[in-house]
Amino acid sequence: ELRGRLRIGAIQTALAGVLPLALSALRALHPHLRITVASGMSAELATRVEAGELDVAITTEPVKPHPYGLVSTVLYEEGFWIIAPVSLAHEDLQLLLKSQPFIRFDRRAWAGRTIERELRTMRMRVQTSMELDSQDAIIQMVSSGLGVSIIPLAQQQVESLTTLAFEPFGTPQKTRRVVLLEREDRPLRRLASALANAVKAYSPHTDP
Repeated sequence: ELRGRLRIGAIQTALAGVLPLALSALRALHPHLRITVASGMSAELATRVEAGELDVAITTEPVKPHPYGLVSTVLYEEGFWIIAPVSLAHEDLQLLLKSQPFIRFDRRAWAGRTIERELRTMRMRVQTSMELDSQDAIIQMVSSGLGVSIIPLAQQQVESLTTLAFEPFGTPQKTRRVVLLEREDRPLRRLASALANAVKAYSPHTDP
């Protein structure tokens, strides 16, 4: 049985996907393990791990620029999806990217940079109407008919969001790896490994 305190940071898709089940299983196995959870974007969470404010963070795989002195363990993969109001489900969503207002994922976020880079590769010009750092806010804006967007989503979210139409972004679909970030000295190696194993157990697309 593990004991001690583990301060976890997590991106939104993990909080809405595998993390609750993983933490429940972890608590059942290790009732004396004290866990706190904070949410945030990957870049912010990585900085907090580097500064010692968090012990570990579940983030997307780091893209430059990123803090040094961190190591990562791959947990699973998520896909990038074009999303539109469900009323446009019969349309070609990729064509809608050119004609509809585009609600952009904040380019300060690692996911936002990935989306921006792929749009440039595709030579896709979009008409940005908003740039938001909250995935929930983007989903709400698109559901309300205010535009289309591209966001990363866990499979559980794709299956549960009935107010949206979905189409894979990219050919083949663009994906990102979700990782567990720790400092290089890994002061809480055993606790972090237990968390990683619990998350992988509930991940539908765990990287081999």
